[in-house]
Amino acid sequence: TGCLRWSFRAGGEVRNAMVLSPWDAGELEATPTLYFGDIVGRVYALDARDGELRWSEKVTEHPDGTLTGAAALHDGILYVPLSSLEVVSAVNPAYECCSFRGAVVALNAAPGEEVWRAHTIPEPPSKVGETRAGTNILAPSGAPVWNSPAIDVARGQLYVGTGENYSSPADGNSDAIIAFDLKTGEKRWVSQQTPGDAWNAACLSDYTSNDANCPEENGPDYDFGASPMLVTRGDGRDIVVGGQKSGRVVALDPETGEVLWKNQVGRGGVQGGVHFGMAAEGGRLYIPINDMIYPEDAERYGEARPPKPGLYALDAATGELLWTTPAEDLCGDLEGCDPGISHAIKAVPGAVIAGYLDGRLRVHDGETGAVIWELNTLQKFETVSGEMARGGSFSGGGAIVADGMVYLNSGYGLYGHMPGNVFLALGPRGD
Repeated sequence: TGCLRWSFRAGGEVRNAMVLSPWDAGELEATPTLYFGDIVGRVYALDARDGELRWSEKVTEHPDGTLTGAAALHDGILYVPLSSLEVVSAVNPAYECCSFRGAVVALNAAPGEEVWRAHTIPEPPSKVGETRAGTNILAPSGAPVWNSPAIDVARGQLYVGTGENYSSPADGNSDAIIAFDLKTGEKRWVSQQTPGDAWNAACLSDYTSNDANCPEENGPDYDFGASPMLVTRGDGRDIVVGGQKSGRVVALDPETGEVLWKNQVGRGGVQGGVHFGMAAEGGRLYIPINDMIYPEDAERYGEARPPKPGLYALDAATGELLWTTPAEDLCGDLEGCDPGISHAIKAVPGAVIAGYLDGRLRVHDGETGAVIWELNTLQKFETVSGEMARGGSFSGGGAIVADGMVYLNSGYGLYGHMPGNVFLALGPRGD
């Protein structure tokens, strides 16, 4: 019905997806548990039936530490990815940049106690120099984990993608796919895809007039923002697939991290390439490309490499491009509108569900990429609560598909996109 059953107020903004524990509704003693984290680095476990708090745990003491990617739950352990907003703190030339290191924290899912903690960068940062403003430069730093870990039960390991280093010099753990041991947190392998990437918001010309904290490398800011995917090919071989803000998609050997193939799908950029999530189904990989135009990107690429927003399909075995559906620019002079896909897409048998930054929800044919259904959410909706709501840009977490229904929210006001506040349930029309 969409009617409110309960609500819970966390200690800070919640940007990540919910994780629900497996449970049997027929068991009277069963307690379905909902796990999530907030912007200040606290993890919560709630009784999913009534919203009662079971436990909460602060998993980072860094003042800019935050939780953006959903935790992953497996065999009674909750694997929590750590990212940070220190990339923005560096805008202040008096700020000592930077001291955060990305990590994965394993918690016992019942009491919330820490089992292990594994940093993406092994050594803590130390002073390596001073900026022209006289502020200490701390390195290595960064390599945050914005995404949800992918669990590989057969090999006893998990995979995460990392972002850029925040300070110079860049190290070998940024813009990488990393495999950790599920039981111990031991780092098994690192596959860096863009070396030498150190960047923070002090490098943005439209963000600050003082770039003292901008690292010498000055980008290109090619995070792995989307979660890695563990995909089984048609020949039965597993691959780990990563999609990067560079617009590149890479397939790795899960045993070694060796590169099996690469494909430069989009142009990439500060707000380019793959953002929140790819999808896989039927031997195909579906790749959403944003490639939002940004001033720094124009300087870096010029007209030689135009943006390529849209939806792409690749052969999982070879990385070969199967089809492409370019995003049509319908924005005109609409403020905050952009034609690309930042949203995490969803694949179902025969179709792909993709929310666009222009406010359109489009369902694509999985075999051809053709749009078979579309909804423009830039309109007012009368809600079940009686209030009026309005859609906006699609970004962040993707659709939930269950029992013939599709659930998703429209509206994303961050980074200048179009805000909105509607939660939609789509399905067969009743009589």
